[in-house]
Amino acid sequence: MRRWLVSDAVVANDGSTLSWSNPKHRGYAYPEAAGLLLSTLSTTPDISAESRVVADRVAGWLCRSIGTDGGVGRDGITYLFDSSVALAGLLRYRAAGGREGGDEAIHHLGTFV
Repeated sequence: MRRWLVSDAVVANDGSTLSWSNPKHRGYAYPEAAGLLLSTLSTTPDISAESRVVADRVAGWLCRSIGTDGGVGRDGITYLFDSSVALAGLLRYRAAGGREGGDEAIHHLGTFV
């Protein structure tokens, strides 16, 4: 999974991370995968400048994806597991010096979890 996250994961221009890599079916924006990617990038020693830019985009997208109830999910349904993985990724990202995404959004997600 780590290899997929750091080399094959598809991150769109808006920072969304797709659920899988398949040229015939691109998958869907998946907050859990975004959280996993953030955790991975944030704990990678000697992260490249390019990966930092990706992490910033992903963190921004995750924070914008937090619903009014405080969770993340898909098709209007929020999921505790996905929200927990997203929160862990955002917290690791912030601990590693990431600045995207607001404290209020992260607090809202944490309250949901």
